[in-house]
Amino acid sequence: MLRAGDLAGADERYIEIAAIGGSRPEVEHALVDRFGLARARHDLAAQRRLWRAYLDRFPGGGFADDARAGLCRSEADDARAACWSRYLAELPAGAHRDEATEAQP
Repeated sequence: MLRAGDLAGADERYIEIAAIGGSRPEVEHALVDRFGLARARHDLAAQRRLWRAYLDRFPGGGFADDARAGLCRSEADDARAACWSRYLAELPAGAHRDEATEAQP
């Protein structure tokens, strides 16, 4: 579907896979792939929902660091520094620690 350019069909299939539940790698990757589709559509609200859904299901998953950073980057200006502070508290050696440190007042 995705290779054929059917983004909506691919998203529906990823939704079905994610609905399986649990912490299977297929479910994790379906959520990440859905994020990629939302990003391609420039749908920030969907990206935020998917980052949260990913973190709810996979708080220590392979993409958790990036999901947390994405949420912080997309926060409103007045909430961004607090989000990065939480990021540093939870992931002091995280991949985005330099960006988080720079965001501190």
